[in-house]
Amino acid sequence: MPRSIFLIWQFSFISTFIFKSCRVSMFHPDKYRRDILPVLGGSIAICFVLFAMIQGGRNVAGELGDGRFNMFVLEHVYRWLIGQEESLLSPPIFFPYPYTLGFSDTHAGSALVYAVFRSAGLDQYHALNAWIAAGYLTTFLSAYYALRRLSLMLVIASIGAFAFACSLPSIVHIGHSQLIYRVGTPLAFLFAWEFARSKSPNDLLKFVAACSVQLLMNVYTGMYTVLLCGLFMLVSGVYFGFTGEGGFGRLWRDARFAWTRSANYRFTTFTATALLVAFALAVLLFHAYVAHLYGFGRNWANIAYQVARPRSYFVMDDLPYWAPVSEALQGLRQRNEHQLFLGIPLVVLFIAMLGHLLWRRREASPQLKIFALSILATGLLMTSFLGHTLYWFIGQLPGFDALRAAARYEIILVFPLVVAVGLYLQQLLRTPSLRVVGTGAIAVWAAWSLADVVLLKKTTVPISDAKGRIEAAAAAVPAGELEPNTVIAYGADFGDHPALVQIDAMLLAQSLGVSTLNGYSGNSPLGYSYNPSCIGFMRQLAAYDEWASRHDLPRLSEIDYHPFFVQTNGCNLDRETILQLPITAGDPLTKQQGDAVGLRLRSVTAEPDSYKIALQIVNESEHTIHALSSSPFRLSWRVTKPGETSREGWDTRHEIEGDIRSGESLSQTLVVPRSAVDPGKAIQVTFVVEGKFWAHDIGIPPLEVEVPE
Repeated sequence: MPRSIFLIWQFSFISTFIFKSCRVSMFHPDKYRRDILPVLGGSIAICFVLFAMIQGGRNVAGELGDGRFNMFVLEHVYRWLIGQEESLLSPPIFFPYPYTLGFSDTHAGSALVYAVFRSAGLDQYHALNAWIAAGYLTTFLSAYYALRRLSLMLVIASIGAFAFACSLPSIVHIGHSQLIYRVGTPLAFLFAWEFARSKSPNDLLKFVAACSVQLLMNVYTGMYTVLLCGLFMLVSGVYFGFTGEGGFGRLWRDARFAWTRSANYRFTTFTATALLVAFALAVLLFHAYVAHLYGFGRNWANIAYQVARPRSYFVMDDLPYWAPVSEALQGLRQRNEHQLFLGIPLVVLFIAMLGHLLWRRREASPQLKIFALSILATGLLMTSFLGHTLYWFIGQLPGFDALRAAARYEIILVFPLVVAVGLYLQQLLRTPSLRVVGTGAIAVWAAWSLADVVLLKKTTVPISDAKGRIEAAAAAVPAGELEPNTVIAYGADFGDHPALVQIDAMLLAQSLGVSTLNGYSGNSPLGYSYNPSCIGFMRQLAAYDEWASRHDLPRLSEIDYHPFFVQTNGCNLDRETILQLPITAGDPLTKQQGDAVGLRLRSVTAEPDSYKIALQIVNESEHTIHALSSSPFRLSWRVTKPGETSREGWDTRHEIEGDIRSGESLSQTLVVPRSAVDPGKAIQVTFVVEGKFWAHDIGIPPLEVEVPE
């Protein structure tokens, strides 16, 4: 994509968004002068929280994993804009696979914000902090604007906007900084409500524009905004139809009448919406193309365990006073995605609001009823009860079948929740006998919400530590010795997390302006090994050659590359060696075929820093175990007490080195760091067909290895 087109895209996107936001004259100096203090107060609170988090610029918000990955993507876009990268769509990771930007979030709606901070002279880490701060502040402003348009009072709108922008699930996921920018979500709910009342095509167009904005910010939050707002509009139509106030039956007539009344306004609305929809479609189509090219997708098994459970809404491990309650709620796989507790004040106010609707429903406004009903309907749709969930039907739809972390929908649900709570508090204030109660509830909500955000343990990393990792990696690369077309292959040391090593390599290669075989993203290409090692790099190159032959792309023999090894112990990655590997691609094993696979222990050797476990994988099925597959066959090990039968802790992976044909076996050696094995513990080994089944799912117990003295 030419840089000029990208810049036009970004500038027109931002200017269109600002134009549509300001056109309604919310910031008219006379009419909205009272809004200055609430907006200023909320903005100062956010800046206070963020400044304390990064300790005056010594830390970077997030962690060494996903936080730095987002920084890599933003930096790649910036470097491409200034001419230091050749391709926008193909960051030089997972060499030699193309279009790697589409493996995860593109930051299409916010990358230019980071580029502005970099152009202003900030380094990568401080620009990332500034980009994060801008995301929270713009989300707050968007939420405040929408809440005021939804008729909430100044103070309630400010508190509600802060509660949405800085909700506990959002702050606890600050490492997933792609989720911070939610400026389109409040506007989408606002225009969904206005369309439900007016049936005006202009409001529908503005709703579509707001959803497009959010899709550009982030696909996860964009898709869930569309889903939740769609459900909200469905509830609105049913409610107005049931109460005789004009539901779906009057939609076409009212819409046609409203369209004819708005002839002077509809052209600008339509033009702005068309631009935003075109931008959003371009990003979505790019993701769809990459998914088709690589065969990406999530089966239900990958999604099901990340759907919220009832107990998920009470989990927040990093809130000190709530930790004892949270830690008592166990049995949640991928627990970090189930941190959904919103804080005592918001939960209590929501329950009180529901009680108010039950006992005094005649006094409640239609607006409050619709928001409350849509929240309850969303909870029923998005929650798994005893292993069953209506979300299964949503998870089969195109687009949603690629969203694995379904529990993230709650950071969108917070907005209608604060609307409903705000409307309820306003009703208390307007009832003379409950005015004191309402005033006290507002004060407690404000103070407690800020206190929760301050008390919550936030993930940050000293910038010196983050830089130190790259500097240590760069020390292994002699200056001036890199040949043209150098490709870095960076291996892992014992005790270091594989994902962090992959990201170290990505940032190192980026700083040197070269490519790398390493990579880390939301998806990965055929043959990729999560654990960076010599055999992993060999498999990746061999897999590329097989994949390229099926997609009419340059074969490995046609690509000029010069591997540079860091901690790979003299690995041989020349073309001749790679193309002779016994590696083929094929269908994954079924459960019936996996039942005929066995693991046999050959020996255990104690080394000074590790235990080497020699194994033999025996394939007694009638099918080949292919080294490359859409659901790869891998080994896994864990350190646990002898005889352990739980299914937790299987986080490690070991790639098999080649195909295992029917009736044949393959020897493999697992290396387990001594530092990972405590006295009295045993090592258990099993296998997994990724995304399909584990050995223990089909009745094959783990192989238990006694640790030698």
